[in-house]
Amino acid sequence: MKNALSPFVCSLATVVAAHGAVIDSGLLGGGLIPDNGGALFRWTYAGDSARIAGLTLSVAISGSGGGGAFNGDLYATLRHSSAATTGFAVLLNRPGRADAGAYGYDDNGITVTFDDSVMAPDIHDYRYALFGDHTVALDRPLSGIWATDGRAVDPNDVASKSPRTTSLLDFLGMDPRGEWLLYIADVSAGGHAQLDSWRLQINTKAPIPEPAAGALVVALGLVGCVWMRRSRA
Repeated sequence: MKNALSPFVCSLATVVAAHGAVIDSGLLGGGLIPDNGGALFRWTYAGDSARIAGLTLSVAISGSGGGGAFNGDLYATLRHSSAATTGFAVLLNRPGRADAGAYGYDDNGITVTFDDSVMAPDIHDYRYALFGDHTVALDRPLSGIWATDGRAVDPNDVASKSPRTTSLLDFLGMDPRGEWLLYIADVSAGGHAQLDSWRLQINTKAPIPEPAAGALVVALGLVGCVWMRRSRA
């Protein structure tokens, strides 16, 4: 029994300190994105306090009526506010615009996961990332894991060379509680887009214990270790 309990007691402080969880919004519904307009989609997390250690966002956007909006028409952002700070990231800003012309890529459909914590390619130039050529069109919706566009500039002026100043990493350290806002706009007339679904997955760290509580956990762990070692002697 002593040998079975010893690893548990001695690692108690480490387990508590390293505790974290994954907050999953599940698959959320969407709706129509007005032609030459925008739509706001909301999700509220009302769980326990924590700190964001990582975040991915999956979205599925398709054409809906009128032939569908081109991917190069789309502008999308994610925003979240906690008590102290506001996180903001530009997900899409007219993919392909400038290098592929003033209207961006004329592909239709996006079913992707945004993840800025890995070495994923920049979604703004996805044709070039896939084919090494801005003129090669897709024959199906864009899929895979991509880095956010990040270009927080006017969609009418954006280009590949525009600075990337936002990312999902801007949410790290924030409290995930509260409202998350996904905004998607079709900034060019002609055809409609539809948000079919979206999903947030947030990795968290538990809040740092108060000094007294933290000291108690460590002390219990140390006392347990000493007791077990003496019992075996």
